[in-house]
Amino acid sequence: MENNHALINEIVQSFQNSFNTYIQDVRFQYNQKIELNNINDFPKINFYLTNIKTGIVLNLEYRFEYLVFFRIKNINNNCFRFDSYLTFKGYEKENLLSLYYLDGKDIPEKFKTYCDYVVRILNTDLKNVVEGKEWIDLPNDWMGYK
Repeated sequence: MENNHALINEIVQSFQNSFNTYIQDVRFQYNQKIELNNINDFPKINFYLTNIKTGIVLNLEYRFEYLVFFRIKNINNNCFRFDSYLTFKGYEKENLLSLYYLDGKDIPEKFKTYCDYVVRILNTDLKNVVEGKEWIDLPNDWMGYK
């Protein structure tokens, strides 16, 4: 349990360092929820950044040591996952849900690498989405199940 608290603190610090401009921006409300689950006792941490002005919610979820999900939701509850966006745009190589493949010596460093990458895309390709100026409707990938 002691290791989990240290890991959680490092993960939270990595997120805050990467998303500092969003956290400091008065338009965004920052919130986090931490759960310890029974699967290998790894923490599940949800980070939420809500744009007060537009209702856009950025949700980054860290799960089970190496697994990360990032979602963007608008005021109408439309949502898309970051990995789906990357696939749609042709960024196949960068479309990783697993921190295992990223550069870094340990999980917090790999998580920071992931967060920095997400912030870079948010500030370029997805800037208008984050600011509520446009929305992207991504096609569903049924993976052959439709």
